[in-house]
Amino acid sequence: MLSPVNRWFPQSATSDARILLTTRALRGLADGAVSVLLPGYLTAIGFNPLRVGAIVFGTLLGSAALTLWVGLATDRLGRRRVLLAACALMLLTGIGFATTTGFWPLFIVAVIGTLNPSAGDVSLFLPVEQAALAEAAEPRDLTAMFALYNV
Repeated sequence: MLSPVNRWFPQSATSDARILLTTRALRGLADGAVSVLLPGYLTAIGFNPLRVGAIVFGTLLGSAALTLWVGLATDRLGRRRVLLAACALMLLTGIGFATTTGFWPLFIVAVIGTLNPSAGDVSLFLPVEQAALAEAAEPRDLTAMFALYNV
């Protein structure tokens, strides 16, 4: 009998696949919360709508640039190393936003960091996780794996 957790994953899913899907779900929850909370937080610390928009623009610009770079450099650096570095960068981004209230320092953190206030997860994790997920199950189960990944 399959445990309730194992019913979600195809039989050939490796432990790496389970970790990737679990962290993707948690990050999706956090990204969704950030997309709702970030404008309110920035307004609460005194930013006008133009500065709020600039910070959000900075996060999207930085996320796009990092995603492109990571997509090109991951094979040289290694997926595990890139994912761990991305996690560290995400933590530092959160610390930066929690401890900084000046516009320019926050803008720099927004551009360099991994904050993603958009409706979907379009961060530097995406290309690395998708490449890793393609190797984390048998070919017959890949459709199910990517369906779970995108849900």
